[in-house]
Parts: sequence; structure tokens; C-alpha cells
Amino acid sequence: MSKSIGNIAIEIITAEAQIEALAILSHASHHRLCEFRNYYRLGQYNHCAGVIDAIKIDLVHYNLMDQEENDKFGDTEWKN
Repeated sequence: MSKSIGNIAIEIITAEAQIEALAILSHASHHRLCEFRNYYRLGQYNHCAGVIDAIKIDLVHYNLMDQEENDKFGDTEWKN
């Protein structure tokens, strides 16, 4: 039995970023979720986080989510 996307995120994402990661993943396309799961299966957890970043950037671009100053994912460079 495979793990759910949420369980994977909880396993590999730091506690302080889990709620944000789960919110982002709940809006992800099937393609992005498959990409996230594939990187997890390969043990490439940094790439999993990169997928979450990419999803967040798209969601912000389409005004489906806001990029906040303390966010852990997305375009965090905007505040510098």
C-alpha cells in the first residue's frame, strides 16, 4: 500500500512548514502530485520541496493563493 501525499509531506517536510505544504498540495494538479510522489520514491526529498515551491508559485501567479512574508514555499526571494 502506498502512502498518501499528505503522509509523505508530513514525513519529509519540517514541522514548521507542514501546514503550508499540505495547503499547497491540496491545490496541486494530478501531474504535480505524481511528480512529488516520484521524487519521494527516489529519495530526492529536496526535489519534493522544489515541486511544492513550483506549485505555490503557480498558485500565486493565478491569484489562488497569496505569497506571505513568512511563507516557507514559493517565491520567497520577493521579501529581500
